[in-house]
Amino acid sequence: MKIDNRDNCSLRQQHPSLVAVWITIISIVLAATPQLFGQGVTVRPVPPRPEAAPDRYIVQLRAGGDVGAQAQRLERQYGLNVGFVYRYALNGFAAVIPAQRLAQVQNDPAVLLVEPDLVIHTVSQTVPTGVERIGATLNTAAAIDGNDSRVNVDVAVIDTGIEAHADLNVFARTDCVDTSLFGIWFGATCVDGQGTDDNGHGTHVSGTIGALDNGIGVVGVAPGVRLWSVRVIDETGSGYLTWLVAGMDYVAQHASEIEVANMSMGWTGNSPAVRTAIQNAVNKGVVFVVAAGNEGQDIYGADGVFGTSDDVEPAAYPEVMTVSALADSDGLAGGVGAATQYGPDDTLATFSNFSSTATPGNPVVSPGAGIDVAAPGVNILSTVRGGNYGTLSGTSMASPHVTGAVALYIAANARANNATGVAAIRQAIIDAAQHQNLWGSANTADRDTNHEGLVYVGSGSGPINFAPVITILSPNTGVSFPSGASITFSGTATDEDGNLSPSLSWSSSKDGFLGTGATVPNKILTDGAHTITASATDSKGKTGSSSVAITVGCIPTTVRISSVTYALSKSKRDLSAIVTLQNNCNKPVVGATVSVYITNWTLLRIWGGTGTTNSSGKETFVVKSAPAGQWSTQVTEIIASGLTWDGDTPSNSYIKK
Repeated sequence: MKIDNRDNCSLRQQHPSLVAVWITIISIVLAATPQLFGQGVTVRPVPPRPEAAPDRYIVQLRAGGDVGAQAQRLERQYGLNVGFVYRYALNGFAAVIPAQRLAQVQNDPAVLLVEPDLVIHTVSQTVPTGVERIGATLNTAAAIDGNDSRVNVDVAVIDTGIEAHADLNVFARTDCVDTSLFGIWFGATCVDGQGTDDNGHGTHVSGTIGALDNGIGVVGVAPGVRLWSVRVIDETGSGYLTWLVAGMDYVAQHASEIEVANMSMGWTGNSPAVRTAIQNAVNKGVVFVVAAGNEGQDIYGADGVFGTSDDVEPAAYPEVMTVSALADSDGLAGGVGAATQYGPDDTLATFSNFSSTATPGNPVVSPGAGIDVAAPGVNILSTVRGGNYGTLSGTSMASPHVTGAVALYIAANARANNATGVAAIRQAIIDAAQHQNLWGSANTADRDTNHEGLVYVGSGSGPINFAPVITILSPNTGVSFPSGASITFSGTATDEDGNLSPSLSWSSSKDGFLGTGATVPNKILTDGAHTITASATDSKGKTGSSSVAITVGCIPTTVRISSVTYALSKSKRDLSAIVTLQNNCNKPVVGATVSVYITNWTLLRIWGGTGTTNSSGKETFVVKSAPAGQWSTQVTEIIASGLTWDGDTPSNSYIKK
């Protein structure tokens, strides 16, 4: 590569490069600050943009030769894992290519093109991870199969309203938001048939509860329930307790039709009016599901006592079903999904409120004390304004999962007609929940000793993770192996019914897919650190996995300059400085970015440049028409993925005559 001519050195300047919606409450009895328990939204249309799949590629081969034979040769030569072999529509194959081998494969004479494999989505229905995690796809009342069957239950969403959306069955509307000056009004009523969602919160909540099973967008926990839009918060996120109570009054008025109500909001205080309104609606058989709150605190406040001014309401009320939030990234038990911004996979979200005690007189008994159950509440995909779909996080996103679960229970059994019936439904949901010791995380990050279960509506006892027992049969039972060792893995997995899993799937974090079966023999792995994972699936479709960390050969951690050499062109006009990089395992470092200053000390002139090392770990810097004199090269920066430069540049000098 050619580098820039510079008479003076120049320095490059580096330019470094929970949304909570609050509503103000005015009441004669209480001044409080309710909150919509949602953390932040990312809106995207359907389909989403493609995403690259790490280390997965499509390799096109040049014409000529047997495709299968070429694929096998490349697999052996470069340590690939070949998948599909294409012979008719494409001349090539699919493969997992280790990062350090990619450049070598691209430069192989038989290879025409290597391109990343992409995660693509059709313009069709997506099952959000939360819906999958709580077993809704395995629920006969939900009947999620894309055929638009609808759950015959009425659900009130007491929120910012619900915008008209192709994926929502909005049955009725009422607007309890007053537009008079200063919010002072007398004799006003909720206006039926009006009130859309100018904020977005209520529309997102509604999709999780009951988005249609219609083959587009997303699907809710209880697809197609009749949604009653009860608008009590305006477009700015502001409102009053008077509006809220009016909305609950409307629900109580229609209690013969509405079976369950969702309230994803809260405030700190003590409001007898709101509690009384909820008690009266519950007495009519309406199940209220509410968010626990996002402050990471006890719902009964610092004093831990119900009925005082530091309570989180309505979460603290014993008449409601209170829901905490789970961080779940993959829709599966096991704790093996990617970590989220609010905690590791299958742990309680860092923002979620908790309960250290239960209120005396609570009509249900929960392992979570004042928290009935947990539900997924991080990065939840649902309906948003504009006919789109987007993600939100918060206990606001957890409670609608439970609202949908209650709707499914009512559809399969019967609605409640009084407070006793409401308590019975709540207790049934609590009793069917998946205990925390089955979530798959060694530490579920519960802030107290009261461990609420995860709401579960599927058949059986839930998606329990059953961890395979992994054994390394050869060359020994250790976890460190020399380069080129032939390693054999073996494993067994017993599901919740005591049955051995019929199959295991094996993979390496470094080399990808290894094979299937109880034993995977004689695997020669790339040098470095590997996490070997064995995954099992039983006859009910439940999954389990476990992992073991091993080391093969030397683990590259640092990069060093093994040499700086010089060469002249045939005409002896151009001077080349060749920088060679190796890692601490004495292997070439490919694809590293190297920056240098090359100095002619005789003339006191400096050249600078940046380049990338080739498959031999070399980069050549050429000074065109280099004048005579004494030369040296100073490496100023090395950037190599996963490696740290030791900072040394070997002494080097060259005299050009």
